Amino acid sequence: MGWAPTLTAISVAIIAVILIVTTVLLLMWFRDIDRLAASLEKLLTSLHKSAGPALASAKDLAEEATRIAGTLRHEAEEITETSRIVRKKVKRATDAIEERLINLDALVEVAQGELEETVLDVAAALRTGRKSASLFRSLRRAVRGRKK
Repeated sequence: MGWAPTLTAISVAIIAVILIVTTVLLLMWFRDIDRLAASLEKLLTSLHKSAGPALASAKDLAEEATRIAGTLRHEAEEITETSRIVRKKVKRATDAIEERLINLDALVEVAQGELEETVLDVAAALRTGRKSASLFRSLRRAVRGRKK
């Protein structure tokens, strides 16, 4: 036999050994993957059992938060509406007070004018009365003076 068939036989033997080793390694790897898959399945089952109530609680909590937010929104809208109504009433009251103050100011001006006129009339009457009294005293002195 020549070197070529020997070399071919050795190459085929090496390839066969490589294929056998690869097959054994692949079988071991698949077995480890199967064990890992079983472990992962157990973990997922455990997580599902544990997380189920937690997720349900989280869902309930989210629903309650949504309900509370809706209530708060409604209350805020009510407070805003009440504030708007109060502002309108205060504005109307302020306008009414302003109008009354304007009327009161006009009344005070008229009363002040009347009072000033009355004071001037009284002063004039007093002046006239003093002049008349002075005239009567002078006349009385004059008449008394003649009787003597």
